[in-house]
Amino acid sequence: MSEQLEAQASYYQYLLEKTNEQIMGMQRILNENNETIEFLKNIKEFDSGLLEIGVGLMIKTLKIEKQSVLVPVGSGVMVEKNIEEAIKTLNERGVQYANNIHQLQQSFAVINGQLEKTSEKIKNGELNEM
Repeated sequence: MSEQLEAQASYYQYLLEKTNEQIMGMQRILNENNETIEFLKNIKEFDSGLLEIGVGLMIKTLKIEKQSVLVPVGSGVMVEKNIEEAIKTLNERGVQYANNIHQLQQSFAVINGQLEKTSEKIKNGELNEM
């Protein structure tokens, strides 16, 4: 019985680690989304900039198009939107990202609760064996 409980506790620990990784990944995406929104809100202040063309490679742009941007809509498809529409799209995505993070945090709490119960059973089993 103890081996089964220990295996179960190990599995819960694994799930906690993977869920935490997902939370951190979603948080990075949300942060990047928010930074992009802030950049778009202030885009009129920039005349030139750097454009990433590969890993660590950038080229200087002489003029930044300030009227529209290309927004990914899925399956590799990009749609041209004006700045306000792009910000609206990114805000909607931010809400989705935040909801996903919240759901993952709830899952984390449930799994952690199961781990605590299992750990308590293991501890009580060891006390009963003494």
